[in-house]
Amino acid sequence: MATGRKAQSLNVWVSVAVMLGLLVAVNLISHKHFKRFDFTKARRHSLSEQSRKVARELKKDTSILVFTKDRGAADKGLLDQYRAESPRIRYEFVDPDRQPLKAKQYGVSSFGTTVVVVSGDTTEKAYRFDEKEITSALLRAAMPGTKKVVFTKGHGEKDPDAYDGSGVNVLKRALEEERYTVSSVSLATEKIPDDCDVLVIAGPKYDFLPQEIAVLRDYLNNGGRLLLLLDPGALPNLVAFCRDAAGIEVGANFVVDPASRLMDAGIPTIDDYEDHEITKDLKNVITVMSFVRSVEPASSPPSGVTVHGLMRTSSRSFLMPGSKPPASGRVRLEGKQTRAVTVACASEVDVTSTDTSAAVERKGRVVVFGDSDFAGDRLIAYGGGNGDLVLNSVGWLADRLVLVSVRSKEQDSQPLVLTGRQGRIVMLVGLAGIPLGIMTLGVGVLLRRRLRT
Repeated sequence: MATGRKAQSLNVWVSVAVMLGLLVAVNLISHKHFKRFDFTKARRHSLSEQSRKVARELKKDTSILVFTKDRGAADKGLLDQYRAESPRIRYEFVDPDRQPLKAKQYGVSSFGTTVVVVSGDTTEKAYRFDEKEITSALLRAAMPGTKKVVFTKGHGEKDPDAYDGSGVNVLKRALEEERYTVSSVSLATEKIPDDCDVLVIAGPKYDFLPQEIAVLRDYLNNGGRLLLLLDPGALPNLVAFCRDAAGIEVGANFVVDPASRLMDAGIPTIDDYEDHEITKDLKNVITVMSFVRSVEPASSPPSGVTVHGLMRTSSRSFLMPGSKPPASGRVRLEGKQTRAVTVACASEVDVTSTDTSAAVERKGRVVVFGDSDFAGDRLIAYGGGNGDLVLNSVGWLADRLVLVSVRSKEQDSQPLVLTGRQGRIVMLVGLAGIPLGIMTLGVGVLLRRRLRT
C-alpha cells in the first residue's frame, strides 16, 4: 500500500514538473515570437492597416515611452499590438514623479499622459494615448522630413483654407497629420514650386488656359505627379490634357446608379474597387460620390502610358449626357443601356523630358476622379472610404506607399444588452450555479477518496 502511494505521489510530482516545464517553454517562445489573435467581428482589438504598415516598415530599433501616473491594462494591450507587428518596437511605462530625471531628459513636463517615441536620433511626442496619435508619432520618427502638396487656384477650385464647409480644409489637415506641407499656386501668375511632390486640381469650375495646360504637360513630362478632381461640366482643355497626356478619357456626362440605396440615384455609393496600390486595402468600405462623371481608360492611350481603373459603379448604372440633371429632377430608366461605369483612373507616364541638366528617374503619375465633392469637407468623412481613397491617392503619387492603406477609425461602443430574464439567469448562475458546481465537485472527490481507502 505504501509503495503504491509513493508511486502515485511520484507520478503527481512528475506531472507537475512536466507542466511547469511546458509553461516555461511556452512563455519563452511567446516572449521571442509575440503574436496576438483578434476574433471580434469588427477587429476592435487590432491595429488599422496603416498602423501595421508603419510598424512593419521601421528600419531602426524604436522605443515607446509612456509618461503617465495612471497605467491601465488597455494601454498595455494597445502597445502589445504594435510590438506584435515589429520586433524593433519596445515600450516602457514611466512615472514622471518617481523618475523625474528621465522625464526631464525627454522634456516631459505636462501633467497628463505624454508618449515619447525614440527611433535612432529622432524623438517625437504625442499628447494623447490612442492609436492615431501613436502611429503619427511613429511615422514622424521613422520618416523624418515632409513632402509638399500644392493646390491650384484661380479657376473656382475648392479652397484648402476655407472653413465654411465648401472647401477641402479637412483634407488639408489630414495631409498635415501625415507629414505633408500644403500650399497653393496660381499657374497663371506663378510657376509650380520646384519642391512640389503632388499638384492637386480640386473641382475647378472654369477651364485652364492653354498656357496653363502647357505648364501641366511640362510638369508631367518631368516626372511630376497630378491629382485631378473633375466634377461634371465643360472643361475641354483639362479633358483633352487627361486624354492626350495621361490616356484617361473624362466623359461629358454624369452617372445615374439606381442601385444606390443610401441617397438618390445621382449620388452613387461605390464598393467595387479595382486591384491597384491605391485601392487594394479598401475592402468592405464604401465611397460616397456626389454627381460623378465617367473617368475611363482611353481606348488608345498614348505610347509610354499605362492606365488602370480604380473603382466602378454598379452594373445597373447608365450615363446621362451633359453636366446637369433634368430640371424636374427625374430620370426615365426605361431603355437605358446599363453597365458598370469606371469613375476614377490612375496613370503612369514614361518621362519624355527635354531637360538635359539632370536625369529624371521617376515616371510621371496622374490620378483622376470624376467628382470633387467626395473629398470635400461635407463628404470626406462619409462611407468610410472617402478619406482613405483621396489620402491613398496622394500617398501613391508621392511614393509614400506606407501611407496607402486604411486608417484608424473611432470605435463605436458595443455594450452587451440583456433582457430582464437573461439578467436574472446570469445572476443565478453567478450566485448559485457556480458555488453549487464547486461544492458538488468537492463532495465527489471526497467520496471517491473514501471509497479507495
